[in-house]
Amino acid sequence: MTSKLSLLLLLLSSSCMVSTLSRVYLTPDGGYKGIVVRIDKDVNQDHCHEIIKNIKSLFTAGSPILHSALSGRAYFSRVTIIVPSSWSEEKCSNAITTPTGNTPYKSTDILITPGTGLAGSIPYTVQSKQCGEQGEKIIFTEHFFTAWNTTSTRWGQPAKLLVKEWAKYRYGVFDEFGFSGDRFYPNYFKSGGSIYPTGTTNAMLTGSWIYKNGSSLCDPTADQCYFRPEGPNKQITCSLNYVPFLATVTGWCDKDHAKSEIGPGKHNVLCQGRSVPDVIFAHSDFKTRTQRSVRLSQELVPVFDIVRQPLPKYVLLIETSRAMSRSWKWVRKATQNLIKYELPDNTEVAIVTFSSEAVVTHNLTPLTSERVRARLADTIPDSHNRLSRTDDRCVICAVKVAMDQVLRNREAGGHLIILTHGDKRTLSEDDEEILSEYDKYYNVRVSSVLLPMPGEAPLSYYNTIATHSGGRSRSLDLSASKMETLAALIDSLVEIIGVDTPDPSDLPVTVHHQAITRSQSWSSEGQFFIDRMLGRDTVFGIFVEDDEDHQIKSIKFTDEEGSVFGPYTKMSSI
Repeated sequence: MTSKLSLLLLLLSSSCMVSTLSRVYLTPDGGYKGIVVRIDKDVNQDHCHEIIKNIKSLFTAGSPILHSALSGRAYFSRVTIIVPSSWSEEKCSNAITTPTGNTPYKSTDILITPGTGLAGSIPYTVQSKQCGEQGEKIIFTEHFFTAWNTTSTRWGQPAKLLVKEWAKYRYGVFDEFGFSGDRFYPNYFKSGGSIYPTGTTNAMLTGSWIYKNGSSLCDPTADQCYFRPEGPNKQITCSLNYVPFLATVTGWCDKDHAKSEIGPGKHNVLCQGRSVPDVIFAHSDFKTRTQRSVRLSQELVPVFDIVRQPLPKYVLLIETSRAMSRSWKWVRKATQNLIKYELPDNTEVAIVTFSSEAVVTHNLTPLTSERVRARLADTIPDSHNRLSRTDDRCVICAVKVAMDQVLRNREAGGHLIILTHGDKRTLSEDDEEILSEYDKYYNVRVSSVLLPMPGEAPLSYYNTIATHSGGRSRSLDLSASKMETLAALIDSLVEIIGVDTPDPSDLPVTVHHQAITRSQSWSSEGQFFIDRMLGRDTVFGIFVEDDEDHQIKSIKFTDEEGSVFGPYTKMSSI
């Protein structure tokens, strides 16, 4: 059973979704390019102009702060702002362009989410890796940009928060403070009989312990307390990962400047006592860049590109060599299921078939109705007898036809889905180089479903190009039962199109899967459960080996209250 808009998907999305590799890189002069700021589709379009204006202000002010904190080694050079596909230039008061091949629109370094977010309006970085390893993304809320004056009053200079989170995201450093009530990173420590706040500074921070409601005289050893800095604290010049809101803080404390005891802060624990600068300058960005640049402030202002999120355009590249005969029935059923039922309405789809050469079986067509879906699905050869008489399997032929004849001048949003044996005969080293160039120049996704013959290993390159381009590659075991092979094909294709879905709640998720073998007296009963929060667009499907001789007479459903639905006797096949 398949249900769309499922909350359970949130538990599955981290393992199902592909995180496209960040395209950020450091130029020889120390400028960061390829930075992508993506605005979530649920952010209010009425705030577009204000959000874009303040994103620009954030990076423009943050660039010299980063440059200074890194002793002239880096700054923000070029930023791409991705707005939802439905947003208009009129609302945004900015020119919005279509991404070109070199526009890094598939990755997300910074995500702008709707509302105020779970952590209030303060930005944070999603980090799941070890010290010195890059994080997943930085999260800013819509409210952070729409309540700019409040943001500045509450959190201090917004640009410092950007630099702080950038250091966590890019270099794999962490917050240099503790948390109230936390066993691993407590926000206080004892030394010489006194209690001190956990945090990295170059001198003693003055302030007091307060309760959450703001009242004073809180005891952090007994209650949930927070340390509130008080007074000018002009003696404090570091660290940005602890007190960025102090006006005099301009960088991070290295081991020579940090006070002797800083407590069990998150960074201190996870990085085993290494200072933030020590971790930062060990990053690969700076292994070959030791020269410090002296640049004028106007040279540190980044360039901004504002582009619209392109809608996906799928090109199915289906191998039709003679060797595909044994699995063709299942390939056809799975691809027809994808076209008829899985792809969202108005999605553009094209089909290219290939063996020794490639041909466009159907050009890009939007899926506007069931009739269009059925017509497109029917262009896939209906029998293995219609396949090629040779075993040639020229994948690069199909890629060239897709790029030159189907996606030419419309590459943005392009997603090539290759169904092939995936063995060494499908791609040569020269072919791999060509395909990598297509990815590099046109920025298309490349995914694959591989059906290697028994005893043959699929080329590892398919996984390499999928990972680099933000696609997904799956290799299936053809020795499994026929129906399990079909199920695996369907699941793989659904997973692949999921990488183009901005909102995980739009993805279908399987909540019940059961294989049934027919016996002489054939009547089957089973149970499955659907959470109360599910149910919209729920589909119950049965896949059979033989469309004509399945002998299924009817299907009946009974819910837990005894209500009966059916029997249903009319069925359609794929």
